[in-house]
Amino acid sequence: MSAVLDYFQYVWDQLRAIRVVDVLDILIVAFVFYYIFQFMRKRRAAKLLAGIVLLIGILLISSVAQMKALNFLLSNVFSVGILSLIVVFQPELRSFLEKVGGTTFRNIRGKLDASQKAALVPVIREV
Repeated sequence: MSAVLDYFQYVWDQLRAIRVVDVLDILIVAFVFYYIFQFMRKRRAAKLLAGIVLLIGILLISSVAQMKALNFLLSNVFSVGILSLIVVFQPELRSFLEKVGGTTFRNIRGKLDASQKAALVPVIREV
């Protein structure tokens, strides 16, 4: 029983250590990931992202299995690949940055449908 109480005490201490800045940090990261996923879904970049995830998985497997040749090749591909992605997706990155720069907080709030807004109003009032 003491172990359970110690565990809950640890969880409570961690929750008390959360600051407003931490919550703000999490919200900003969530918005960034949301807009990146929306951007990827609307463009051909989704297929490219799936390919990159597959290559990262192969790189991790080759690292764990100590496949030195495959690991060397994939590591070098990724070191050059970041630069090539920027070149290949320059128009998409530019449009993404234009959208992010042109979006106000009112526009972000306007993305919710009526049922989501109705559900959020009581929560906002409580906070």
